[in-house]
Amino acid sequence: MRKLSDMIVYIGKQKMYPLLIVFFLGIAFFFILGQLYYSVRKKAYCEKLERTFKEVLLRQLQEDSFEGYLSTSERKRQLEEYPDTVYLTDESGEHGYYLDREKSRRNIAHDPRLRILHSAYLVEHPLVVDSLYGKWQQHLEQQKMFTAFALQFFLSDKDGNTTSCVFPNDLLLEDYIACFDITIGYRCEVELKGFCSFSFFDLVGTRGIIYAFIYWLLIITSIIMLFFLSKKHKNILIPTSAHVYQLDQNIIFDADLKKLIVGKEEILMKPQISVLLRHFLEAPEFILKDEEIQEIFWSNKSNNESRLHNAISRLRRVFENVPSIEIQRYENIGYQVVTTTAKDGIGIDKIARILGNKITAFSGNSGVGKSALTNNIFNEEVSKEGETSDKAQKGKHTTKHVELFDFSENSYIADTPGFSSFDVEGINYKELDKYFIEFAPYISDCEYRSCTHIKEINCGVKKAVSKRKIDKGRYERYVALFEKLKGDKKW
Repeated sequence: MRKLSDMIVYIGKQKMYPLLIVFFLGIAFFFILGQLYYSVRKKAYCEKLERTFKEVLLRQLQEDSFEGYLSTSERKRQLEEYPDTVYLTDESGEHGYYLDREKSRRNIAHDPRLRILHSAYLVEHPLVVDSLYGKWQQHLEQQKMFTAFALQFFLSDKDGNTTSCVFPNDLLLEDYIACFDITIGYRCEVELKGFCSFSFFDLVGTRGIIYAFIYWLLIITSIIMLFFLSKKHKNILIPTSAHVYQLDQNIIFDADLKKLIVGKEEILMKPQISVLLRHFLEAPEFILKDEEIQEIFWSNKSNNESRLHNAISRLRRVFENVPSIEIQRYENIGYQVVTTTAKDGIGIDKIARILGNKITAFSGNSGVGKSALTNNIFNEEVSKEGETSDKAQKGKHTTKHVELFDFSENSYIADTPGFSSFDVEGINYKELDKYFIEFAPYISDCEYRSCTHIKEINCGVKKAVSKRKIDKGRYERYVALFEKLKGDKKW
């Protein structure tokens, strides 16, 4: 295992998440653009309706009889464009009228003299709303604008009384929207409001539909491109200061992202399991005692055996499909575990002391390094090291016979041929429990002398498993081996 302090390997994986994100972002963006386009088209449509109505209205005001009023106005004094108060003189004298500046700005005439002329003209020639509406309708039809619209009319007399009417309907429909508000006269005594109701196609038109089609075509094309690009896996090296560990050739653990990368597969880990694995990797010889684990997670609490067992079990499940990595607890069941690395010389001195005054046989898979370990203990080549096939990842040119080497006085090491698999065919299933040394203290608590520790009640071994005194994973392997051996016709 080595820690990657200066780089991290990112392995891309085909996912649907980017495609879904692009799709929903495209929909959201489409609706935003649609709303903006609708607002722009709505404003433009209303402005066109207003221009059309003003043309009709000005034609109505510019009758031949109106020219006479215009000629007399040229001799009038200069007037304020947007006054707060206007003054009119009649047979009863001069009268002042408060004028709303906002209404004044909406007047069809900016010139105050022209507004006076409009007032004088409308006294003798009042507007006929239905006639004005009909001329407006004809003008709209000439411009291919077929929409529903209404005209609301207000008239204020000199005493401040207001009369109103709506044409063609007395009541405006709910879906009608206000398009314009125009005033006429020196007092803005005449006010005309236009309303319309238009369809989606009135606003969008053929051009808008074409734009929408092109937009969705681009979205679909982008999704298809992302789909095919996501199928290609890429290995990218990027600088990082994160806690990243390389457990094996194709196994990387990122403690900060809580992610285990096995080849092209990414496994997300729970925070507790990620912390536990990191402490294992940073511990001397990758060994953590129960007390150390309890200190990491539950320093101020006691009776955490159940939590400890569950944490180890969850970590073990993470690596259950990773044959090169195994989480073991054999020290707790009576086995002495020594972590060694022949290449770096880790643990060699310790194992050499253990082998004194004993005959020891090294056993394991082909090409796992038994001969390399033997040579490292002797500090010379006493056993021919094998190679490993790149294609099959199995032993090639490995030890093919048993050799006994004189290690020291009364100390011998047997270098044995490797094997591809481990079998237990020679064991009687009724005696299998004797090979699980952690069962021994609890077998005497079984009610039945011939207890198999599987289906029997009052079983001491099963009670020990439930109390976490026996590792649950070890017990499950016992049950599996028992059923396998029991099915052997030999017994």
